[in-house]
Amino acid sequence: MMAASESGEAAASAAAAQAAARPAWIPKKSGIYVNRRGEGGTPKLERIEPSSYDVSQDSGFATRMFSGAKTKTRLRIVGGSSSTTLAGDPEFYFVLDTSKETKADAPPSDPMSQAMAMVNQMQQGQTASSPKQFALIRLESKKNSREFVVGAFNAFGATSGVEDKAVVQFDFEETAEGVYKVRPRGSLETGEYCFYFGSANPKLASAFAGNPNSVYDFSKR
Repeated sequence: MMAASESGEAAASAAAAQAAARPAWIPKKSGIYVNRRGEGGTPKLERIEPSSYDVSQDSGFATRMFSGAKTKTRLRIVGGSSSTTLAGDPEFYFVLDTSKETKADAPPSDPMSQAMAMVNQMQQGQTASSPKQFALIRLESKKNSREFVVGAFNAFGATSGVEDKAVVQFDFEETAEGVYKVRPRGSLETGEYCFYFGSANPKLASAFAGNPNSVYDFSKR
């Protein structure tokens, strides 16, 4: 019990130290923010609220399997457009709780504690520590939804991951501990987009925000 208490206190201290090291304009809550550009050049950050998605597959599964054609797995976001609308060349800030990275640094020595630690880690989900773990994706717009492909399979095999044609490259730099400024490379075309965490596995998406089935979507106008 003492070890668990000390571990909790150490994590709280690390989080407090991280927050203290950040400028006052950086929000305390982890998430993805867009810079609405405040007066005097100081960033004015607005949080992009996560949107939930469901997983679907192409119709005609049996026919496709026997013919050898691939059946694609898609993540579908309800709604034809995002509630977050951006213009110009958007600039984003990722605020990540990097203090949680210390969880795996000192594993327990006895097998029982190791097993319990593994279960706790699985329940908590994967925590984001860098923008490199995200993909910026150009969504395919439908009448009442937006979607993107995360895998395909047929009788001969399967592939996983977001299609290359949908991925938008971006650059980032760390501006404070656990805070990253993110900018797409070049101007974004008009359309629907999202940031997706755990791009090779839908079950890991956006776990750092406490919602395993969500993406951070926006419309570019």
